[in-house]
Amino acid sequence: MGDWKLIDTAPIEPFNVGTWFKSATPVLLLWDGHIKYIGWYAYNKHGKGKWQTNSSPMRIPTHWMPLPEPPK
Repeated sequence: MGDWKLIDTAPIEPFNVGTWFKSATPVLLLWDGHIKYIGWYAYNKHGKGKWQTNSSPMRIPTHWMPLPEPPK
């Protein structure tokens, strides 16, 4: 599947009670082999984390890859 990596290998920053509200590094996420969104792993103030996007499906993504470099 090209450069896609299994979601279990995605970079997830550990929960930090002092910075839980800050955004993590965004990555490209893949669901069902064709639904793609830019997303990140985020926590609520109680330390519960999940993958999020601005409009993602409710299921857990299956694959991820780093965002490509922007055009020059």
